Amino acid sequence: MFRRDERCQSSVEGQTIKVTFPPIDLAYGAAILESVGWQCRIADLPAEKLSFEDLEHILNNYKPDMLVVKITTSTLSGDIEAMNIARRTLPDLKILVFGGIDTKNTISNERILEFANIILENSPEDILYELGRDYAPLKVSGLIYKNGSDVVNTGFRKVERDMDEYPFPARHLLKNELYVNPENNKRITLIRTSQGCKFKCIFCPAYKISSGNIRRRSPEHIIKEIKECIEKFGIDDFHFDADTFTMNKKWTKELCEKIISENLAISWYCNSRVDTIDLETLKLMKTAGCRVIGFGIESGNQETLDRIKKKITLEQAERAVSIAREAGVYSHTFFVIGLPWETEELILETFDFIKKLDPDFFDINIAYPIPDTELYKMCSEMELFSEKGNSPLSYSDSPIKTRFLSREQLIRLRKEGLKKLYLRPSYIMKTLNKVLLDPKKAIRYIRYGLRRLNQL
Repeated sequence: MFRRDERCQSSVEGQTIKVTFPPIDLAYGAAILESVGWQCRIADLPAEKLSFEDLEHILNNYKPDMLVVKITTSTLSGDIEAMNIARRTLPDLKILVFGGIDTKNTISNERILEFANIILENSPEDILYELGRDYAPLKVSGLIYKNGSDVVNTGFRKVERDMDEYPFPARHLLKNELYVNPENNKRITLIRTSQGCKFKCIFCPAYKISSGNIRRRSPEHIIKEIKECIEKFGIDDFHFDADTFTMNKKWTKELCEKIISENLAISWYCNSRVDTIDLETLKLMKTAGCRVIGFGIESGNQETLDRIKKKITLEQAERAVSIAREAGVYSHTFFVIGLPWETEELILETFDFIKKLDPDFFDINIAYPIPDTELYKMCSEMELFSEKGNSPLSYSDSPIKTRFLSREQLIRLRKEGLKKLYLRPSYIMKTLNKVLLDPKKAIRYIRYGLRRLNQL
């Protein structure tokens, strides 16, 4: 089970809150292809607990003309095996791939193109519109494909389409009952609200993917999708998918006001930044159903924050968690250890800061160098990789070391930090107090906590 976002390539099992989200990128692609006359099917092999043998049966029974695969760097070996099976099963099948890979890497491109026909370099939705109407790769920008022994790149594709022009994801092709919020056992789905990020954090590919441009859907269009989820699929629990949901306060408030005025009884989660939030906005978000807000704080050391180009301060982080608490919204904070310059003392400083913040939920991840990021280049130049390529276990078991700490030491420090912080009596009591009036939820919290500790 894996998060396959371009900016978040992570084993679900390695995270504090283990949520499996539907493959919304594939659902968007299917909806677009359906809109130009294709018949589609989505197979989420991990979530459906299907094997490669099952994939072979599906291909033989369905006999598609085209297979679209979402891949990541960390899952590449398994993804290539799936493509290999597809190619053996249906030799004339057109295989298209996209996702969180370094498309500038000639070696990985060659490896992928042994089985795939085309790599979609960016903007898969717009490309599928064009290829779905007329499969003519030479005429479409944003592709990498093989022409004989030559690898052809059709050039960078500028994304200009208004997000409201896309059809809603093809949720009728998903087994929506498989995607559940572990806190309340309700169906959960992603709603893409915006795309793009203007910040240049050294470990994140979001800026390069978007070229720093932010596109937003209109609140009216989002409301229509929320209503469809409720009425057609029985889903009222959402992750509002955006690099920074609260980047534009006017837009955030307008969406929340529309949710309230439409009397939509929903609950939702979003990602934010500690410098883009205020108490008034958070209170409005709470009224509109926001239960949890995520903050990427990353470090408890200001110099480290500056070096990773986070553009925030420790004081802003303290204020954001504090006002979330005041507004009645749970805070889920994310931290990174194992950056090239970090010592054990610096990492312990981050653990002390987490204790001081006392957020509702927190994750400690080992720095994970995604290809084509500044961190990846830095780790390569400093020879900090402990093994070739990236670890399939990602954030809980990254393949890098620092100048001062081995990979094994980082794994140990992360486990010790999580244990120490989650086993604080004050934290345990605070967490249980949230669910005392709901015995079923309390049992889920206890079971979940014991499972988490057992992993550490």
